Amino acid sequence: MVIIHSGGVNASLSKSDPQFGIYGFGNYFMLQIRQKLLDIIDSGGSIAVCVAAKVNKHHYDQRFKDMGFQLGSFEFLGREDSADWERYDAILMLGGETKELHKWLTKTRFNVKNMKKCQFIAGDSAGAYVLAKKTLIEYEPDGSHFEIADGFIPTIETLVAAHVNNEHYHQSGLGKALSQWCSDNNIKYVELKENQIHETVIKI
Repeated sequence: MVIIHSGGVNASLSKSDPQFGIYGFGNYFMLQIRQKLLDIIDSGGSIAVCVAAKVNKHHYDQRFKDMGFQLGSFEFLGREDSADWERYDAILMLGGETKELHKWLTKTRFNVKNMKKCQFIAGDSAGAYVLAKKTLIEYEPDGSHFEIADGFIPTIETLVAAHVNNEHYHQSGLGKALSQWCSDNNIKYVELKENQIHETVIKI
């Protein structure tokens, strides 16, 4: 199985920017996995889109429409939904409130060991945080406070930080604090810039 971590959306580009069509409104992340998604859809597979990090599970509908997808090709899962994780061929974890996503994944018993048919799991921003051994579930951008919990893929012995080039989310103090915590706890610290993708292959 392939685990894809994405460093979050670069939302700072204006619509007049020539790169907006690629990098704007989160499409860079979607472009990286678009063909994989199409292949699964064409073969009749099932794809879960986890939106539990947002209050409204339709928060990202327009992003999928912008990429030319039919919403009916996916199963969108919100905070009030259950999940039969074993039946999905791919899973997307989208961004928002990491603590709420972590709580929902715990409630629905998310465990990659049971996902024998899943080809890949892709997480963006908060979705990337939870796909590792340790998860940054709450923090202040300046690093004055942060909370770390167990993640959902213990074989990826990392703590992932996204948006590291965006001071609204991540300032130098936070990076230093997380790096020190990881050093003290023998965990690899991985920093991802917005629109940066990192892939890891794991055995189930």
